[in-house]
Amino acid sequence: DVVINGKDWNTATASQKADSSGSGYILIRTDGEPLNKSQKNELQGLGVRIHEFLGGGGCCEDDDDDDDDEQQIYLCGYPKGSSLDPIRGLDYIDYADEYSSELVIHEAVEKLRARPDTTVEVDVALHHDITGEVSRELISRISAVRGVKEVTTEDKSCMIRLKIEEDALDTIAKFNEVRVIHPVNEHVLFANMARRLLGFPASEKTSATNDTATAFPPPFPPPFPPPFCLSSSRYQGRDQLVCVADTGFDKGSTTDVHQAFTNRVKSLHPWGRKAATDDPDGHGTHVCGCLLGQGEHTHEGQVTGTAPAAHLMLQSFFVKFNYFGQSVLKGYPADLGRIFQQAYEAGARIHSNSWGTPPSAKDNFRQRPYGANAESIDRFVWDHQDMTVLFAAGNDGQDTNLDGKVNERSLGAEASAKNCITVGASENFRPALKSGKQGNPYTYGLFWPKKFPMNPLKDDHQADNPEGLAAFSSRGPTAENRLKPDLVAPGTAILSARSRSKKWVNGVDYTGVSGDDRYQYLSGTSMATPLVAGCCAVVREALLANGYRDRIETAASNGNSNGNGDTASSSTIINPTGSLIKALLINGAVPIKGQYVPVHLDHGPNPHSGFGRVNVASTIAMIEPDSETPGMGGYGIGTISEETEEPFSVQIPIPTGKQGLTFKITMTYADLPGAALANDLNLVVISSSGDKQRHGNQGEKDFPVGAKKPFDRRNNVEQVIWPEVEGESVQVLVKPYRMMLADVPFAYAWKF
Repeated sequence: DVVINGKDWNTATASQKADSSGSGYILIRTDGEPLNKSQKNELQGLGVRIHEFLGGGGCCEDDDDDDDDEQQIYLCGYPKGSSLDPIRGLDYIDYADEYSSELVIHEAVEKLRARPDTTVEVDVALHHDITGEVSRELISRISAVRGVKEVTTEDKSCMIRLKIEEDALDTIAKFNEVRVIHPVNEHVLFANMARRLLGFPASEKTSATNDTATAFPPPFPPPFPPPFCLSSSRYQGRDQLVCVADTGFDKGSTTDVHQAFTNRVKSLHPWGRKAATDDPDGHGTHVCGCLLGQGEHTHEGQVTGTAPAAHLMLQSFFVKFNYFGQSVLKGYPADLGRIFQQAYEAGARIHSNSWGTPPSAKDNFRQRPYGANAESIDRFVWDHQDMTVLFAAGNDGQDTNLDGKVNERSLGAEASAKNCITVGASENFRPALKSGKQGNPYTYGLFWPKKFPMNPLKDDHQADNPEGLAAFSSRGPTAENRLKPDLVAPGTAILSARSRSKKWVNGVDYTGVSGDDRYQYLSGTSMATPLVAGCCAVVREALLANGYRDRIETAASNGNSNGNGDTASSSTIINPTGSLIKALLINGAVPIKGQYVPVHLDHGPNPHSGFGRVNVASTIAMIEPDSETPGMGGYGIGTISEETEEPFSVQIPIPTGKQGLTFKITMTYADLPGAALANDLNLVVISSSGDKQRHGNQGEKDFPVGAKKPFDRRNNVEQVIWPEVEGESVQVLVKPYRMMLADVPFAYAWKF
């Protein structure tokens, strides 16, 4: 069996159909190796049009068998009614069958059908070759189906949103144009901790927050040393427009603004309400302050976000408060690409999101699978390589089995997207902070008695260990076993701007007594995420200030880089890619193990803290040449071409006169939308002696040069760390394993 759309699918030869009479789409599987260009051409000659790589049995959370990652299953277009025998006769194909309508309804939708309400809301994703004209005709047919109550469509989108009686789903699934049907999930703020502290009933959703004004006495170094957050730092996000999607902003004005945002609010856009963009909740204003605020607190002094010179664009999704006083978010389109496109057209190249879809208590808090929202995130970033999109991991970390450790697999659904930066929360350092004027202990057990009912978590202060993770921070891996989160940043006891339109003000001190009505404390991955978004703005500014130019390869270029962003025979675009910003931040991150995690985890990449806590000083050092210690870091970009399938290669000299250096390199790339890793590039580092190599995400293991295994088949972020490198240089290779397109661009960052 293989897993497709969350369902087990039997690929036994006896069950295969003779032709494609029931569908114009088929599934094929190779005998173990990815399709190469000549094989694709041969299949194309038979009428096969390859649309998507679906992976294999490894694309589900219950199956960790690495052998399943070697399966090569493709979704393809094929003339309806044609015989499948010519395809099955190819020696590299071991399975070919019709794409059955039984696969179209995702397993996550099937679970909804067991509930009392017979009406469900779903997103219908069409096959990749469906054009706008065809979809309009399809919409008419869908609207005519008995049981369809509401149809919502968007221009230039391959997604249709339906309110439909569940009995009619099978009819929709049989339409030839329909690829998969996903559930529409409720979007919530990742800041329910604040809701709990404001006296409202605990819910299954959670949140996040930002603070950069903390002083870190020894022995704790600041998570963000200069030039990360100080107002005097050289890079502050100048000339960078950052878009935040959240509840709203302050009073909803671009001119009458909170003192922390004077002259830096470019535009506010209503999506939830018809015209209003103010912030009765307060979450959005606090998030914006984490990212780019710069104001003066009565007692704390300057409270500064991570990009205090950046400008703000905000998209408001607040609609109202529900009966319990919780914010209701609406207005999100079926294709999230629409909100990213609005920001992109306005000039924003960074988009920060502190909301998402948490695991549901009704499904026993099971990790949600890759869905329509994750697909639309990945599609937009693939189509707009210079856009950086960030999502909060979520605040659903908990100790369900009472073993003193935070459980894995609690990410928000959107956070599982391959091409976004997913941000978890580490602890801040405010050990003296207490809850409310009564001085209650600032502990996990006080705020979440059901999630953390026993020690050591119950009585642990939330902001006394910068090397630790926030217990509430959602953990990976994804349902598809990808490594998430990517990074962590402080997300507890964060001091930031308070909305002047905030409705519920009586209980704000429960999250910590600010002493200044213009500011408040909040906690959550919602705060950690804009902190990292501000870092992206700083990195982007630094790249441009140091003469960075992206390169688009011409036909004469070999696609290789010299390690400083330069390539031969290229045309110039003045835009750093999101992949490069991601690589630089991840390679500069400080690994932290955190507390309350499984004992077998080391300080390397893991599903609790990802690749570590952001350290912008380390990242900037890879961008800005140091005349005193040259050659200690750098970055580059490249492109792998299917035409030759030649690996990218760059030789990086080891600085002379230094002993015991550790070499660290990170390679990232945007992948095509889809639950599986479609384009699979592998990072390899070869020693100076040429007798051994290391592979991305395989720990500190050495392999013979030319080794075929093991390689990471699930992640589009790979890292190699090699302590005590010797010799004159190391060779870095980026090798293609599977190519779905003619060219795949990537980025890398390295340091000693």
